[in-house]
Amino acid sequence: MGFHTTSAESGQAEFNTRGQRIAIIENEEDIRVGMQSILQSWGCDVIAANSTDAIMGMLEHDREPVTAIISDFGLSDSSNGIDAIAALRQRYSANLPALLITGDTTRETYVAAQEANLPLLYKPVKAEVLRTALVEIMQPSA
Repeated sequence: MGFHTTSAESGQAEFNTRGQRIAIIENEEDIRVGMQSILQSWGCDVIAANSTDAIMGMLEHDREPVTAIISDFGLSDSSNGIDAIAALRQRYSANLPALLITGDTTRETYVAAQEANLPLLYKPVKAEVLRTALVEIMQPSA
């Protein structure tokens, strides 16, 4: 994929991800680091942590708003990704775009994500799937 892409969709994806500030909450370091480098390669500014408390601590004195959240469902502290997203939305905006990712394929997790009205992606998440989902949640609703 070179600089002269003709597809409107990939141009839109470039536009929507470049300069966005994404918070990642993921307790598995390999996945967190991998996602962070993918997002940075798309031109995003990334804040990544392994728990709700850690991300809230990192953002405590931060003046730049976060523009989207990607959270793992299962976190190492007592909270889950739905709680983490709720905490960040409380800090910034109730309609802050958010994605939930998980390796847990149980019905309970699916239902919890549905009830929280959060898109759910299953691990391992391919880069292009992540990008499409991110662009989708960041589009202003028509």
